Amino acid sequence: MIIIKALRQNFYKCLYILLAITAGLCLFLVSSAITLEKTIMNSEFHKKQVEKHNLYSYTQDQVIDSLGNINLNTSSETDSDQFSSILGALKKSITPDLIRLNLESLIEGIFQYLHGKSNFLPDIVLNTDANQSNINIGEMTDHNQKYSYALSKIKKVNLSLILQYFDRSDIADSLSIFKLYFYVINTIPLFLSLLAVLLLITAIAFSNNIIKLLKWLMLLFITWSASSLTFALFLIYKNSIIESSIYPVTSSIPLPNDITLSYVADCLKIIWEVFVVLGLVIGVVSLLFLIALKRKAANIIKDQTSCNKNRTIGSIKYGVCIFIFLLVISVLINKSYIVKKEFLENNFPVVLNKLKNYSTVTKIIPAKDTSISMLLVKLVDKKDKTPVSGLKMHLTGETAAGGVSSVDIISDENGDARHTLDKGKYRLSFDQDSFPDLYQLPSPVFFELKSAGTTIISIELDKAQDLNLNKWGIAEVEVFDKNNIPVPDIELYVVGNLMAPGNPDNLIAVTNSEGIAVLRLNEGSYKISFTTASFPQNYKTPPSIDIKVIANSIARYSIKLSEKKADSPMEQ
Repeated sequence: MIIIKALRQNFYKCLYILLAITAGLCLFLVSSAITLEKTIMNSEFHKKQVEKHNLYSYTQDQVIDSLGNINLNTSSETDSDQFSSILGALKKSITPDLIRLNLESLIEGIFQYLHGKSNFLPDIVLNTDANQSNINIGEMTDHNQKYSYALSKIKKVNLSLILQYFDRSDIADSLSIFKLYFYVINTIPLFLSLLAVLLLITAIAFSNNIIKLLKWLMLLFITWSASSLTFALFLIYKNSIIESSIYPVTSSIPLPNDITLSYVADCLKIIWEVFVVLGLVIGVVSLLFLIALKRKAANIIKDQTSCNKNRTIGSIKYGVCIFIFLLVISVLINKSYIVKKEFLENNFPVVLNKLKNYSTVTKIIPAKDTSISMLLVKLVDKKDKTPVSGLKMHLTGETAAGGVSSVDIISDENGDARHTLDKGKYRLSFDQDSFPDLYQLPSPVFFELKSAGTTIISIELDKAQDLNLNKWGIAEVEVFDKNNIPVPDIELYVVGNLMAPGNPDNLIAVTNSEGIAVLRLNEGSYKISFTTASFPQNYKTPPSIDIKVIANSIARYSIKLSEKKADSPMEQ
């Protein structure tokens, strides 16, 4: 009996300590989430970093250099002059003010997207209207000339379309993953705070006296402080070795390595500084609290002993604890339902599927020739392990000697693709245009060849049957009159096969005061027509237009109306 009683007491004591440590870890995670939200998850922080590293001037130089490298070889001298005029106007429009406007709007828009306040990436603003007076569209007879002129008149382009054009699906995938991380971090404080409250209520209910409860709270604060300081030390260590482990980041971001390293180091620094201060403050408060507790322990125990004899007070305590416990549980259940709904609406199951499908890299030194660095990519179906042939991949990177490597490789009938490489750092990505719809497009793989031998990259491809969730985008149709003034109250509708969120029978949109009608459609190609019954009588009804909607992006199409001739009022 004595042994059983001792085991029972030790069990309750260990459970009591475990509850305190768990509550302390919950508060640590809550403080971590709040710190991240106020620092590196805040757009204002990154605007200051952009200013500090002078990325405005760097971006302007890079854009101008890119425009200067465009090949102007065209079919005729007239075309060449036309392209030169457009590029010249575009270069003149790349002003510091426009660069600043774009970077600030991009930062703000990207963080709106990551925080779930927007379903789309932001637009990049183009402003070349003021420099187009020397181009006369009436003199253009060639379709390519008119097309080039139309491109020069575009005022903004969605970032997702640019990433798709330059085959940077890895950046788009990374943003989706970051959005998931943001969602989790934004959700953590509420749930873990409620969990800490539940643990506190449990501690209050099973505490025999105030001293025991205060010791429980003391252990909670010590755990919180120790976790904060440990995390700060870990970040300081990561900051010291960041240069050797940041290659995937430096390869994905189009910035010089020194700027990227400095930027990431600043992000880590502000976090570990906050946690050092937080850990020290909580530790000092805990120490002062413990000193005060020891001095008054005797009086508190004496007063508490007399109070414990009153059964009425004990009943009230348990009743209040049970009521608060059930109240917190009901709030948790309600919030869990809301979080699950938002999780599905944001298409996060697809993002999780991508995270699970990371490639595995195995390095083997061949026995015959150890002076050659060879890459071997093996592609197999994840489910049945059969080889996948005919997949095109892009291999780019920087050699150790400072050269640049860029080559395309294709998997053979065995699912293998081989290529000889020099030592260096490389990025392997898949060709999005030719990638089969049967499989999910994998994220790019980053690897480094440091010594001779064969590097084997084994990639298991997931089926794409679960990847069609929420694959919708926005199509904006803007309507102008002959003087380029927006025309409101123009009704448009989707012709033929309609695929839109919610599976509606038909989809109609009306232009607003800015002459823009917004259509939300699933990814695909559509035909848009104008409702003739409500169309203004003084304008001709335009023919139907073909549009293409890309998931998670905004595509804009412009229509210019023609007035009817006075002598043919019935013409449309």
